[in-house]
Amino acid sequence: MKNIDRREWLKTLGLSGGMALLGGTDIFAFDIPSRTILSDSPIMLNANENAYGPSERVRRVISEHLYEGCRYPFRSLSTLVKLIAEKEGVHKDSIVITGGSTEGLKATGLVYGLNGGEIIAADPTFQAMLSYAETFKAKIHRVPLNEKLEHDLDAMAAKINNKTKLIFICNPNNPTGTLLDKNHLMDFCKSHDKSAIIFSDEAYYDFITEPDYPSMTTLVKEGRNIIVSKTFSKVYGLAGLRVGYLIAKPEIAKKLKAAVMANTNILAIEAAK
Repeated sequence: MKNIDRREWLKTLGLSGGMALLGGTDIFAFDIPSRTILSDSPIMLNANENAYGPSERVRRVISEHLYEGCRYPFRSLSTLVKLIAEKEGVHKDSIVITGGSTEGLKATGLVYGLNGGEIIAADPTFQAMLSYAETFKAKIHRVPLNEKLEHDLDAMAAKINNKTKLIFICNPNNPTGTLLDKNHLMDFCKSHDKSAIIFSDEAYYDFITEPDYPSMTTLVKEGRNIIVSKTFSKVYGLAGLRVGYLIAKPEIAKKLKAAVMANTNILAIEAAK
């Protein structure tokens, strides 16, 4: 199948000017097969939708399972949990399936922001967790990005106090697209995860091209107080089906599961599998 180069793809999507997604053409890790954009509706740059949609194989699987639309999703959920746990190299009790990563963000904001819990985050960054937590009276410490539009981890560390419940890191960051230095990020997480839970939003992790850039799932495996969120919405083009997941050590995952309010749907589960 013919490929288009990254610059041509970005130009097609209208991203080559503002680069609302990730800040440069070199960040994309792969070439996208050339095919017609599925929807005639405008591409919403602020949503970073994958305009090419799910793959042909995924579309076929969705069609094959339409008859199961009468079934509740819990019958199939355990299989997806098992597959994701194997992929991430963690125990199945460390996986929390959510209706897109946004639900995982909001559930976490509820758990740690309730009753005046304090959350530290960069500014600007993705707001779903923060705005939701604020409705439950959480206090948000928004720390301005540095001159490179990166998370200022040192300034964020300086905001930690005995009321801090959570530190939110979106990496690569939405909307600036900047990527933290991997060693600085690792050091930050290892130095402060005993002071507060650290949340690593990795919705755009699949677009990183830096060799051997680690997911913070590595630290979850070490038993640290880290939560990682991932999604099928972006690179896999499943935003409309709403399926994502959180990764955390079992005792943290248990708290998060209790705050999840809606299971994902049967077609999303099959597509993700």
